[in-house]
Amino acid sequence: MIKQTKFEESPITVLTEDIILNILHRLPLKSLGKCKVVSKSWHSLISNPEFAKFHLQLCTDPPLTIALQYYNTFSRLENSSDITNNGAELIPLEYQFPATFFKTHFCFLIGSCDGLVCIYFKMKSVMVTKQVFKDMMFLWNPMTNERKEITLPKEPGHTYVKFKLCWFGSVPSIDDYKIVLVYIAYNYPSERRFVVYSFKDRTWRQMHDTLGDELIFGPSINLVFKNEALHCLVSHETICKFDLVRETFEVFPLSIPGFSQGSHSKMLGVLGEDRSLYVMFSQSPVNWLWEVWLQKEHNKWDSWRRLYNTSMELSEEFVLYCSKFLGFTYGGILCVQLMNELWLIDPTLDPPLYAVVKNPSYAKVFEVFDYVESLISPVSVLPQVNQSKVR
Repeated sequence: MIKQTKFEESPITVLTEDIILNILHRLPLKSLGKCKVVSKSWHSLISNPEFAKFHLQLCTDPPLTIALQYYNTFSRLENSSDITNNGAELIPLEYQFPATFFKTHFCFLIGSCDGLVCIYFKMKSVMVTKQVFKDMMFLWNPMTNERKEITLPKEPGHTYVKFKLCWFGSVPSIDDYKIVLVYIAYNYPSERRFVVYSFKDRTWRQMHDTLGDELIFGPSINLVFKNEALHCLVSHETICKFDLVRETFEVFPLSIPGFSQGSHSKMLGVLGEDRSLYVMFSQSPVNWLWEVWLQKEHNKWDSWRRLYNTSMELSEEFVLYCSKFLGFTYGGILCVQLMNELWLIDPTLDPPLYAVVKNPSYAKVFEVFDYVESLISPVSVLPQVNQSKVR
């Protein structure tokens, strides 16, 4: 056996940087954490913001499902794609936020994109805390547990944030991230602001458009992102669209047969690998008859086709205690809130199969969202400038 001398190079040292990068780009995220300690050069390569972007582009794993629960808890939904065997469970995520944040503030989700989660901390009532605190907003990467605070625009007096009409995400065609916030005054509903932050322009902007009133005060419970625009179900027959590139509003008719007749609850969302827009509505709180319509061609508002038409006569408990539909996971499983429980329903089966999620914290789930793990740093996407100014 021939011994290697101390001067002889090992096979790994003769690899070019391009070959090493090509290998590292294809490794799982957990393996990259171990690779960081191999050498200073590898640590530098993996820590580069461009490496994180390229690694995310090569990722083929489907998004995870994250649940936001009461008591300021974020949990990962495990085994949500297949509920036929052992069902699913909620596993709480670790935070890098001080415990004092949650004693003085309520936690709300603004959005999730590229492995980053935008969280808004709304101060609790002064009567409850006996102190005055400010609202705060952070970008947080649950994978790396790194966070960065975002300076908020100055609020117009005593206001609250309409969280279901707020949003954070990327706008790829202009290589930008944007945040949308809707502020409404407690005592004066006419005092409202629809503000947008562009990371590229490094400033908050207030939107002035008559259609913005419809968006802010519509009965929809959420904004939906599709093709670089936000969509909101304004009424039974109307969808409002906010173009994130041009920052303009448009209104389109919603042509679904029988949609306005006897609807008990309504929801707008995206579904499937191509993230097609869907509209879901239930027609009776007694037996929860519900339908899901999918848009066949984006921006063709008369191209809806019925995907499901299902009776949810699952159990007496479901009929009595179903609070609301939370939406679909990336894999097409419907999430439903029942009192303090989360139910998962597979609507593709007849009758629909359901499972009650194991929840160790027993905290009610009131929102679910897609999340893709990444190494992207909140610091790398957030400019280091004064962001409080509103134009």
